[in-house]
Amino acid sequence: MSHTAKTPEQVRREFREAGVTLTDWARAHGFNRQTVFDLLRGLNKGTFGEGHRAAVALGLKAGRLVDVKAFKPPPKLPRSQAPSGGARQRKAA
Repeated sequence: MSHTAKTPEQVRREFREAGVTLTDWARAHGFNRQTVFDLLRGLNKGTFGEGHRAAVALGLKAGRLVDVKAFKPPPKLPRSQAPSGGARQRKAA
């Protein structure tokens, strides 16, 4: 499924058309109102934490919402299986 992110202007228009204030929406969804305002003004990029969760909920970005307490990052690969990463190797003299 393809997801096209909305622009801040599109989100603001949807709120105006629905007659819902950003403050009321933030409160109803458990977000700090300043986080929502900052996302729509471009001051918060929504990369981590509450900003990320709010950006996904607003449709500003694609992403997944996870339970932070239950989140476990993927295990590290042993060095023998890890990708090379492009590091230069010295030649034996």
